[in-house]
Order: sequence, then C-alpha cells, then structure tokens
Amino acid sequence: TEFTMPLPVSVIAQMMGIPPALKNDFKRWSDALTASGEATDLADRMPDVMEMAGFFQSLIPDRRENPGEDLISKAVHTEVDGQKMSDQDIVGYCILLLIAGNETTTNLLSSLLNVIADEPHLWAELRENTDKIDAAIEEILRFDAPVQWINRKATRDVEFHGQTVKAGERVYAFMGSANRDPRHYENPEQFRLDREGRDHHSFGHGIHFCIGAPLARIEAKYAIQGLLNRYRSISHSPEAENERTYSTMLRGFHHLWLDLEPA
Repeated sequence: TEFTMPLPVSVIAQMMGIPPALKNDFKRWSDALTASGEATDLADRMPDVMEMAGFFQSLIPDRRENPGEDLISKAVHTEVDGQKMSDQDIVGYCILLLIAGNETTTNLLSSLLNVIADEPHLWAELRENTDKIDAAIEEILRFDAPVQWINRKATRDVEFHGQTVKAGERVYAFMGSANRDPRHYENPEQFRLDREGRDHHSFGHGIHFCIGAPLARIEAKYAIQGLLNRYRSISHSPEAENERTYSTMLRGFHHLWLDLEPA
C-alpha cells in the first residue's frame, strides 16, 4: 500500500489522463477483475467490474469533445482502416491498460523485494553495482513471474508433441513452469544475477508480446534505483505476516512487510 501499489497506479493513471487520487478505486477494480482480492466469487466481484466499465464509459464523451495527449483520447480518435473503435472496444481497451499497467508491475516489484529480503547479499551487490539492476529485473521475471499462466482457445485441430488439441478446446500455457525448465536453465530454482539474455516467457511471445513490457521494465528500474539510493539494507519484518495474492494466474503479494535501514 505504501510503495509497490501506488507507484504503477500513478504512472498508468497519468498516461491515461485519470486523477491518481482514484488509486484505491483502481486497485479495487483490478482485484475484482483478476480475482486477486478477498472476493473470489464472480457474483461478488461483478459490481466492482461494472463500476469500472461505467467509469471508463463516462470518460468517452469528454475525450471526444476535448481530446488531450492521454491514451484514452488517442483510443477515441484513432482510426484503423478508416474505422474508429466502438465505445465497447474503447472501454475494453481502457480496462486492459489499467489492469496490465498496474497489477503486474506491482507484483514484479513486490516479488523482487521479497527475494532480496530473503538474500540480503543481493541488496549489497546491487548497491555496489547498479548496472546489475536490469539483470535483477529479468531474473525475477523468470524466477517468480507476475503472470503464471494464460489460456487460449484452439481455432482448429492440431497435433502437439503427440497430443491432439481439438478446435474449441482451451489450452493453458504455464509460463511460470517454462521459466524454471531445468532443460533450459542451469539451477532454475536459484535466483542469480549472472544469467544472460532475456529468454523467459513472462512477457509472452511473437504477436502476443506484452505491449507494456518496456514500461514495466523502466518503472521497476527506477523504483529499485530509488530504494538503493535511500536504504542501506532491506529485510523482512520479523513479526509481520506476509500474504500472497489470492489469484492463481497472478503471483505477487497482497501484503508484504519490509524493514528498511536508511543509508
């Protein structure tokens, strides 16, 4: 609530032209849509989801009349093959931007800080050599991915590694598992700053590669750099109980309590 949630929310809110003061609503809506909060039943979550959709719907008329440089204005006025997006598509686009622009980056940051708090030597190493921040971000994306799985529907029958996937069937890809494949990664259960490359699957692949990947990476980099500048060490609060998110798809923390020693 003090750091890993408000930072990404404030950034994506500014990019969308929405007051960051609504950050608590953004978090509530995100939790409802992704089932990351305490309410897991769809019927209990639907009022918040509908409130979010109604909020974005209410912004569209003003952005048509008074466009700005924000992402919602661009969505309202952009044409593809001479055709503008429908209101329904714009609302869906806004929901995607809001959820993908804050929930996953919050999880990325909290998971990285959790690992570093478990292994204090990492913090000292990063303070000594800030050039390794990028490596730390890529390694946490592999080691404890913010999104653990995603599903797709097969459009036709296909043979895959001796299995038949029929048209209409759902296929679940577990990126969290692929990112720890011992056939590809040496000692995959270890968090290491000396791994080379960005060959994890946490941002997807091909035409489905995450459009927010550069934003997530730069937010995480500046967030960690800011903490490294201000704090000599980081550790878990001994008496606090950390709490994981409730979602099976998203992996992060609902509560993560850390002690930080000022530099």
